[in-house]
Amino acid sequence: MPQAPLPVVVNRSGGTAAALGAKLEATLRQSFGRTIDLQLVDGPDVPRALGRVAGAGRVVVGGGDGTLGSAAGLLAQAGSAMAILPLGTRNHLAGQLGIPSDLAQAARLAVEGTTTRIDLGRVGERVFVNNASLGLYARLVRNREALAAPKWLANLPAAWHVLRHLRVRRMELRVDGAARQVVTPLLFVGNNRYALSVTSAMLSTPE
Repeated sequence: MPQAPLPVVVNRSGGTAAALGAKLEATLRQSFGRTIDLQLVDGPDVPRALGRVAGAGRVVVGGGDGTLGSAAGLLAQAGSAMAILPLGTRNHLAGQLGIPSDLAQAARLAVEGTTTRIDLGRVGERVFVNNASLGLYARLVRNREALAAPKWLANLPAAWHVLRHLRVRRMELRVDGAARQVVTPLLFVGNNRYALSVTSAMLSTPE
């Protein structure tokens, strides 16, 4: 019986994906070495692309932490396991899970690895995989993304703009069932202990 194509959804505007440019599709197909159902889309179109394949036993998602967070929520609800290709800029989650940065190795792990549960976080209706930020940092990222410049360079004017217009927000948190009021320019919510060492893996290395 012919092998069913493996669904692969990639945010082509992610840092590593964008750096591959016109070579992205060929590199991905060569890395898998098997038939894949490849969708290369821009960030805002990722949820729609995932809607086409949600429900499959395993869906491979390529992108950075933001892409993976939104994908994880959709796929978990559909009962699909998510495999990761580290194609974003910093790829924190992939690094924390021990997923190789080499694309061919990550693709092999996505195909042959075994699944392991990890926790998802939620702020309001938004699902995230490692952390979520509200306030100052989120505004910095929005300003940075609006600039037609590399991220490392766009960080400078974006940070200057945000600090010049610094404002605090009043928020109500519920921690262990107790309500708490806070006034702060930045709220950071973590889903794990933030560290540089890898302590767990979503997909273990195949034998």
